[in-house]
Amino acid sequence: MKQQKRSTRTITHLNKSRPPFEGRNYKFVLAIVLFIAALILTFPYEQGAQKSSYPTVGEVSPKTIIAPYTFEVLKNDTLLRLEEQRLLADAYPVYTYDEKKRQRAQNHALYIFSQIDTILSFDSIEHKEAKSFLDSLGLFTYREAKALRANQDAVKAAQQQISSMIDRGIRAPMPETLPTPEDDRLLDKLRKNTIHRDIRVYTGDDTTVVSKDSLYSRPEVYDAVLSELPSVDQSKNMYFTSALYKIMDQIFLDTYTFEPAKTLHTVEEALEEIDSVKTKVIENVEIVRKHQRVDHHTHEILSTLQSMEEQTRAEDSRQQILKNISALLLLSLLSVLIITFLRQFIPLDLTADTYFLLLSCMTALQLFIIRGAYLFFPTLFLENSTTATTSLEILFNGVPMLVGVFLASMLFNRETGLLISVFFAVYLGIATEFNFISVIKILITGGIASHMAHSIRYRKDYLRIVLLLTLINTVVVSLAIYYNYELTPHLTMIAAAFAFSDVFFSVIITILLLPLIESRFSITTDMKLLELADMSHPLMKRLSIEAPGTYNHSILVANLAESASDEIGTNSLLCRVAAYYHDIGKLEKDPRNFIENQGNCENPHDHMPPHESARLIIDHVEMGVRLAKKHQLPGSIISAIQEHHGDACMQYFYNKALHTNPEEIPARETYYYTGPKPQTAETAILLLADSLEAASRSYSGDSMANLDGFIKKIIYEKIRLGLLEESTLTFDDIHKMTRGFSRILEGVSHNRR
Repeated sequence: MKQQKRSTRTITHLNKSRPPFEGRNYKFVLAIVLFIAALILTFPYEQGAQKSSYPTVGEVSPKTIIAPYTFEVLKNDTLLRLEEQRLLADAYPVYTYDEKKRQRAQNHALYIFSQIDTILSFDSIEHKEAKSFLDSLGLFTYREAKALRANQDAVKAAQQQISSMIDRGIRAPMPETLPTPEDDRLLDKLRKNTIHRDIRVYTGDDTTVVSKDSLYSRPEVYDAVLSELPSVDQSKNMYFTSALYKIMDQIFLDTYTFEPAKTLHTVEEALEEIDSVKTKVIENVEIVRKHQRVDHHTHEILSTLQSMEEQTRAEDSRQQILKNISALLLLSLLSVLIITFLRQFIPLDLTADTYFLLLSCMTALQLFIIRGAYLFFPTLFLENSTTATTSLEILFNGVPMLVGVFLASMLFNRETGLLISVFFAVYLGIATEFNFISVIKILITGGIASHMAHSIRYRKDYLRIVLLLTLINTVVVSLAIYYNYELTPHLTMIAAAFAFSDVFFSVIITILLLPLIESRFSITTDMKLLELADMSHPLMKRLSIEAPGTYNHSILVANLAESASDEIGTNSLLCRVAAYYHDIGKLEKDPRNFIENQGNCENPHDHMPPHESARLIIDHVEMGVRLAKKHQLPGSIISAIQEHHGDACMQYFYNKALHTNPEEIPARETYYYTGPKPQTAETAILLLADSLEAASRSYSGDSMANLDGFIKKIIYEKIRLGLLEESTLTFDDIHKMTRGFSRILEGVSHNRR
């Protein structure tokens, strides 16, 4: 037996003979699927703002439109392009002039033409010396050299033109592409701008703006040089031109170099001055009046407002998706925490897959009730008051919000009901954007309801709960309204009406569902136990008629068990009812086989082998379980029938078998009950009460001291046999239970004397 401080919790309907989840995992999976599906289907997803429709040009506005916030109307693309071109007119392409390149080109020109003069100085190009010089120069072919000698005047003119072009300067072209796309885009804007034909030139620290046309690019220089030459021999023109191009390619350098970085900086500075705002609309300013015709300017403002609202809706939609997912995850984590807490600290039905399924069903039912109310009653207003309240603030205070709490508390325990109320408080907080009234109301009333509902036994208890919770609900909602708004008698009346609606319909739905759940899931509530305690139950009638000795024995055991249970704070009603039915299996056998029904008749066991007698008596447990299932008794009563003898030995018949055949050891399974041992405090009390009542028939003591010793002897014998080691009883409980047993047995012994 466990030597620990006793817990005050009671286990009222857990069948401990079947390990949780063993062979039934599908129910646990079904419970998870059901809960997740209900949560997803009933979750109050936030919806985006509705799309606004504004009148167009020429239409009459059906309403006055006020600017909801400050916003800017931007210029259209045409205006922006015009302003861009105007500003880019002062953003010149930037070049750098390099004097050293000019000098190097001139020096190279002198060298090239000195070599040409050498070629021209030969008497004939056919001479060996002339051919050797051409080969060493490596610039002209034989035919090109002959063409130069044939057009010496043109060569002199070309020398002058080339020298002049070098002094004038040659402009490098803008690059077709730049390293980055953004730089390319900016340069393209400048390249397409046709307002000006100027460029900015940096010469050292000095800067000047010159005409782009005054500076030639290389192709333009080539064309200019050729155009200024005198006519040449046409038969040799092709070779002369080829030679001249080779000369210019060797000499010309770009003295004006394009500066992309400086140019882009100039473009960026120009573009920064572009003002994209056409007009600014201030918040709460009237855009258009009702029945006023919309002009182009007003339409432009309305179009901008509509575009901004659409953009806001798109952004809000993404935020709402993330917000909904976060809320679902929050509720899921809370659910996991609650389930973990219940499994670790409250070893009730939630440790079995069947009861996880039941808890999911109750939660799903409550979620659908909330969702249904939200859909069918979208908005309620408080008439004759200055405060208009949406459905989320008023409706949720009239919806039957306590169904899940009532069911959880009545079917399980107060702790489960309280945790369910916490879950729905968080759910309502998310649904109402943490509306203070809804959250505080369900926390307070749910906590009180979970405490009161667990002790419901009689019909008057329902009336007490309805009246008390309506009063509490009204006070809570009224205080919350007063905290947020201005409390008026009208608001107080509405709060009371909604409070009554919540509690009343929650009780009605609970009453309708409770019998269905009890029968479907084989769960025991106090009300079910009171029904079973009715002596007009068919089994009790049979017991009183067919086995009156067993009937009286059961009544005495019930008195003993209830008295002991009251002493230690367990479920005394369960103990009493379990005692009524613990021996119903004796009805399936001849009741005269059991000593309490024999009276002065002959004992049939005197003429039976000990193993047959033992089997006949042991079978009454199995017969009782079958009879209980046939009459649909709840699981807690069936457990009590199975466990009220544990795995004890039929010592009398075992010893008789040893005496009959000393040489043969009797088989254990023949003389021992099949168990299991008592798993709860209630079934352990029943085992002790049954043993004490049977033993008390032979008690002959005449003092309380003797009676207490007798009781302790029986109890400690059961402890020695290990029959109580799997229950939750403690040694402190044993001491207290002795007083309860003694009080009843004293009266029984007195009557027998």
